[in-house]
Amino acid sequence: MPIAPAALMVEGAQAAAVCDRPRDGECHITLQGSKEEKRHPTSLGFALPTPDPHKQVSMAVGQDGNLWLKTKNGQWKRVVTE
Repeated sequence: MPIAPAALMVEGAQAAAVCDRPRDGECHITLQGSKEEKRHPTSLGFALPTPDPHKQVSMAVGQDGNLWLKTKNGQWKRVVTE
């Protein structure tokens, strides 16, 4: 029965990650992609892309002090680099 303890450890790790994610209303940065269309020049002489709200990701520092990314489906995922 070594599978049961391993499954419990994974569940515990996932539960800890959920409470460590950034909280609603805290500061985060959002990066947004642009729509594929012809750019129109502004009065300043350069063209600005039209933002696409369907192509974006947010990042913030979680309660655990690590970097988290918010995916397009609205879920926070912790960035792991090792």
